[in-house]
Amino acid sequence: ELVDSTWNGGGSKDLVNQGFLEFDANDSDERSICIYPTEKDIDVLITMGGSKGDAKNGNRGGEGGLSSFRLTLNQNEEYFIRLGVPYSVGGSNDFGGVVGGGGASIFHRRANRVAVCGGGGGGGQNNRGGDGGGCNVAGEDGESGANNVVGGKLSTCTVGDYWANQGYSQCQNLGNIKYRNSSGTEITQTAQIDRGYKAGGNFRRNGGNGSGNQGGGGAGVEGGSAALSDGSGGGGGSGYSNGEITIISSTVGGNNDYGYIKIEDYGSTLT
Repeated sequence: ELVDSTWNGGGSKDLVNQGFLEFDANDSDERSICIYPTEKDIDVLITMGGSKGDAKNGNRGGEGGLSSFRLTLNQNEEYFIRLGVPYSVGGSNDFGGVVGGGGASIFHRRANRVAVCGGGGGGGQNNRGGDGGGCNVAGEDGESGANNVVGGKLSTCTVGDYWANQGYSQCQNLGNIKYRNSSGTEITQTAQIDRGYKAGGNFRRNGGNGSGNQGGGGAGVEGGSAALSDGSGGGGGSGYSNGEITIISSTVGGNNDYGYIKIEDYGSTLT
């Protein structure tokens, strides 16, 4: 069984006999998720997409990058997922640059960022936003005009303000504990498993910021640049993998919605 161990409810699913597990950032409770296998290691097929950017004046925001990849999930080990949303949604750190940038979708194994799909750039008053890149694929420049407000880079491991203050380095794992939020508060209803994800200070909102009629950049392992010239679209965020995954397909664009992830038993997908 693969268990969803969020603090918003949770549950479990037998991937072999009950089908796939899927999360979609259209649901506000499905933007920050922890999963882990309870019975044994499991080889899974994952499909993940970064968020689209916002449209403006009929010019579409960029699509999120889309990837399909294989990965072995280890028993009782933490896998933490952040799913991106467009800038217009607000209310979290999972969107891109100001004025329309789409958020990245990120898959972690404990402290490490294993896979990233970039978000699409925001549309401008006159031109569309660039598409985000799937794993190991660069994001696309926004349409027309210079994209010179450069986006930031995402670290390879989680930062975590609380854990940094306890003397933990970014790539250091945490051992068998319950989940702690960015303030360091233990969430008592979460499972005690082998963890490493460190909440807080993780700089996911790294798309370049636009203003006025310009489109903001999409978030990614390298955030897309915002448009400098008036009315142009923002660039898409770039995707990433740390080498642990086996990429089956990865594209620029492909997801014209909020961030999402689908997790299937790999053996079942071959039948």
